[in-house]
Amino acid sequence: METVPNWKEMIPELSTFLDGKPIDPELWLHNIGRYDHAVAYALLFWPSFLEHDGCVLLGNQIPETYDQWKTTHNSDTTAIEATLNHRHILDLFPTAPEPNGALVAHFGRLLKEMWSAKLMIDFPNRKFEVEFSDNFDLSVDNPSITFYTRQNEA
Repeated sequence: METVPNWKEMIPELSTFLDGKPIDPELWLHNIGRYDHAVAYALLFWPSFLEHDGCVLLGNQIPETYDQWKTTHNSDTTAIEATLNHRHILDLFPTAPEPNGALVAHFGRLLKEMWSAKLMIDFPNRKFEVEFSDNFDLSVDNPSITFYTRQNEA
C-alpha cells in the first residue's frame, strides 16, 4: 500500500497560501499553475528518447560526449546508457530553493515511475532498469537517476 506523502513537509507554502488556511496540492497548483510551465515540466517527466548505435538515450540529440563514452566503456551499451542517461536530482533546478530530503525522495520515485512507463511504451521489446535510490543524506549526497537496457534483454 502506497503511503500518502506529507504534503506540508514537501510544499511548505501549502500552509500559508490562502490567508494561512491549509490547502491541498491540487488546489495550490490550480491557483499558481501555468500551462507553459506544465509543458516544460512534461519534458522532464515524460521525456523523449533516442535510439542510437544500439543505445537508448535520454533526450532527442546524441550527446557530444557519446563517442568518448563509447571508447571509455569499450562499446558496452549498458555502461554507455547508464552514464549518459544519468541525472543528479539537485542539478535539475539549480536556482530553486534547497529541497528537503522527503521532497527529493518523492520526486525521484516519481521520475523513476514515469521514465519506466515511458520506456515501456516507446520500446516494448526492450527491458530497462531505471535506478533511483531514495537512501541518501542530502548534506553529502546529490541523488541521481539513470536508466539502461538490462543485459541480455535488449
